Amino acid sequence: MVKSNRLVPLEAVRGIAVLVVVTQHVLLAFSPATSGLLAVDRTETSIIGSSWFVLMNGPAAITLCFVLSGFVLCWALFAEGDTNRVARSFGKRLPRLAGLVLVTTVGSYLLFRYGQYHFTEAGAVSGSAWLKNFGFSGWTADFQPDLQGALLESVATFFMPVYTYNGLLWTMQHALIGGLLVLPVAMLLSLSLGYRWATAGALAVLLAAVLLYTSFLFPFLAGAALSFVLSRYRPRLPMILALPVLGAGLYLLGFLLPLGTYAWVSQAPPGVKDYAATLFHSAGSVLVIVAVLCSAGLYRRLDRRIWWALGRISFPLFLVHPLVICSASSAVYLDLSAQGTGPAALLVAMFAVSFGLSILLSVPLAWLDYRWCAWLEETARQLFPDRVAPAAPPPPLAEELAPQRSAAIGIGNVVDLRPPPLARPITPSGAASPAGQGTTG
Repeated sequence: MVKSNRLVPLEAVRGIAVLVVVTQHVLLAFSPATSGLLAVDRTETSIIGSSWFVLMNGPAAITLCFVLSGFVLCWALFAEGDTNRVARSFGKRLPRLAGLVLVTTVGSYLLFRYGQYHFTEAGAVSGSAWLKNFGFSGWTADFQPDLQGALLESVATFFMPVYTYNGLLWTMQHALIGGLLVLPVAMLLSLSLGYRWATAGALAVLLAAVLLYTSFLFPFLAGAALSFVLSRYRPRLPMILALPVLGAGLYLLGFLLPLGTYAWVSQAPPGVKDYAATLFHSAGSVLVIVAVLCSAGLYRRLDRRIWWALGRISFPLFLVHPLVICSASSAVYLDLSAQGTGPAALLVAMFAVSFGLSILLSVPLAWLDYRWCAWLEETARQLFPDRVAPAAPPPPLAEELAPQRSAAIGIGNVVDLRPPPLARPITPSGAASPAGQGTTG
């Protein structure tokens, strides 16, 4: 068990999601037909359409990270009513994300400047349009690296679609806006606790409006809504129920197109079919979080130091792995291909190099991110200090303790409303990156 004020199992889920993103990009770069993510690469043997696609479904994994951000950013307010922590999270949001973005963007500039990128040649050999075009980042053959431009882009990418030095920076604008949006929504929800049905109706209308207007914000609000619910109604899930809930969530996260196992989606009503990916991925993310937080067995298995470490490096790993794939991995791929290495051995080598070097680089970046977040937190606390808790009243006599019971949300069994017997009590996370230290939020 890790002694921390963070929700370590959710950090583990975030880290696993980032590993899925890395897996997707290794396959996109060096074996594009395996996943079949792009239509031009799709064959009859592509995994897309199978429930196993969840292991390489990058879009679903990114949605899961967004849902986690919405959940964690709001948890301190809903669980403790800590408005000062919410204010600190709001103020830290941009600088917290921008720190590592700046570092990795400058790193990409240096790779360009000293000719260490080999994605064009490697993409021509592997037949990957994604790799040959630097992850569809907007890069063109006449691109000239510029340090001042890299510095400007590391900030501009949060406000406009500019991510020439790293194709994955398209997510940063969503992470910033989504994280800033859920915090005032959380404040409004906390003020309307006495009007539960009205609050639920207003939240449903808001979710529907956001989905229709800009679907990328929907996962953040879904995470905030789940945080609101679980802070008040946390059902106990025995393993026999938690595993089917987790399985259903993973099945929904495996969807991308109405093919194979998911062909039935093509028969869904237009309102569902048009937004199926956003709805399925958000719903699947919610089910995964519920299974992990409401099952003592799953919680204990993920509340361990190895998962804490994975969560700590998840944000650096997310940002640095495209640079590794397009530089070192591409160089090794070209060398092994020239030696006549078989496709299977070549793909194994690409996974080893891409994962190994990316994780190795993520460790010092995670330390740098930790120090940066610690400084931001200290600065924010000077502006919004923690509240001084009032003295606790004496505990009631044993005979006065009468457990309240109520129907569990979405499960159908009757449970005690007090926190479940987890390995340790769930305590509010520091606002994710997406505030806090060592996580994307």
